Amino acid sequence: MDRARLALLLALVSCAAGSDDTPVPGHVAQAIGPAGGFCALAEVNRWHNQEIAQRMSGVTTIQFFARPFEPDGLPIDAVVGFSDQGADAFTDLGPIVRFNLDGRIDVRDGGRYTADVAMPYRSNRFSDDPPVDYFVRMVISMTAHRYSVFVREGSGPEVRIAENYAFRTEQANLGRIGNVAVRLDSAQGQAFFCAGHVTPPVCTSSSAASGWATATSYPETSARYIVEVDAIPQGSNIDAIVGLSSTSPSRYGDLAAILRFNRDGLIDARDGDTYHAIAPIPYTANHLYTLVFNVDLERGTYSASVSDPQGDFGRVVGDQFAFRTEQAGVRTLGTIGQKVDAGAATTCDVAVAPLAPL
Repeated sequence: MDRARLALLLALVSCAAGSDDTPVPGHVAQAIGPAGGFCALAEVNRWHNQEIAQRMSGVTTIQFFARPFEPDGLPIDAVVGFSDQGADAFTDLGPIVRFNLDGRIDVRDGGRYTADVAMPYRSNRFSDDPPVDYFVRMVISMTAHRYSVFVREGSGPEVRIAENYAFRTEQANLGRIGNVAVRLDSAQGQAFFCAGHVTPPVCTSSSAASGWATATSYPETSARYIVEVDAIPQGSNIDAIVGLSSTSPSRYGDLAAILRFNRDGLIDARDGDTYHAIAPIPYTANHLYTLVFNVDLERGTYSASVSDPQGDFGRVVGDQFAFRTEQAGVRTLGTIGQKVDAGAATTCDVAVAPLAPL
């Protein structure tokens, strides 16, 4: 192995050893996404992808150290970005930070790279000891699809180089972040992005004693859309519902589309005036499930399914079920409510994606 490669790998290991990504409290082994932090190496003309802790709603902070290398200390062209799944093109990325060939750090804002403040960087030579690191902090609103970026060189002051920038145009409505992708486009050099940390999601827990809870609200951008909610039943035979309503619910009749963890240990959904399911779907205590609502406001119907991020499966609960009878004519939703009558349950994160008109 050549000396330069060995030096880089040793630096990579030392940086990775300090990485941390705090798991979500109370999720035991079923934390949302991987429990460890991320460390990704950018090499010439090669995409590198790594799963990170999943985020779907609210405001999340992603932070990491960046260390650029180039044999002669020249600028490189390296990007680090975040996507739903593994990326193999720049258009797969939503929020993006770039170390550019002009020797500056810039940020993607919709259809272009720019920055509010000119932030220079220097590439490390492989012999530099100690090397220079750049600490990057990204504050991302998954609901608004916008983000701000802060950078600190070494132990210097943190500088806000981008404020309220839009996700890359092709990912303007990106509903989930669960992957970090890096790539180097310059002819030589390397860069790594280590000690990556993703803030845990905001969760809402309910028990039989806590009454009605509003987990979150979400924007409706069309009459047909998909809503995904992570949920953890904290018992084997609980009675808990998660549903969509137009306002913060205070009674069952306020909900239009509903998925339920029932006392028989099964998951079912509301269809007009009754609960049932296409096929029996058992659930396990303290396990993470993603509840999926495929909403059609014009028809007053929804389809419901359940995905298991740990087991990677999807099961259909209901197909074109009618909104709950009391909400048959509702034309707007936008709120997620939950109620537990036995046991306890927790919901975390929300992803919303519009569907094309029929």
